[in-house]
Amino acid sequence: MSLKLHSILLGIALLYTILPILLAFAGASFAQLCGCEPNESGFTCEGRPFLSELFSVMAHLHLFALITVPTGGIASLILGVSLGVRFLW
Repeated sequence: MSLKLHSILLGIALLYTILPILLAFAGASFAQLCGCEPNESGFTCEGRPFLSELFSVMAHLHLFALITVPTGGIASLILGVSLGVRFLW
């Protein structure tokens, strides 16, 4: 594999690893900016049920990190070692 392809795959693996966590933080931040109130099931935005649902889903996406962090970390490690072995040695 070329250096460019290795770099692209490593970037995708890292994004796959951290994206659910970033989306959860973004959902909570945007909900606060829009004046939504947190409750036990997510967020409630008065008069905007679509935003309530969207921010609640975004805030619960951190649960996917239980899957993506280990698998993305393993993929990143494998790609990093492969890149190091192939192009640095």
